[in-house]
Amino acid sequence: MEGQIGKRVAVPTHYYKIIVQSRPNGFLETTTFLLEHVDASPTGNQVKPFLAQRLTKIDVVEAVTGIDFFADPEDQKENAVEAFKATGLWATE
Repeated sequence: MEGQIGKRVAVPTHYYKIIVQSRPNGFLETTTFLLEHVDASPTGNQVKPFLAQRLTKIDVVEAVTGIDFFADPEDQKENAVEAFKATGLWATE
């Protein structure tokens, strides 16, 4: 269910972030998040677990939004990229 700001501006319940990195060998590495739109955000050492719990596949975001993010690549490559789910977050130190 969407919230509202005033009478005319809808606020989505969720948002997504898709990060794509192209490796030298041509492999596309992705990190995909589906996040709830809430007023409070985690801070400090709560951030990594919060984000790690929200890792997902591009396929999931496509199903929720109806958007095909990788419509141009070859089908086999597209399927592999969209079905990939990162197992952890990137190193920060």
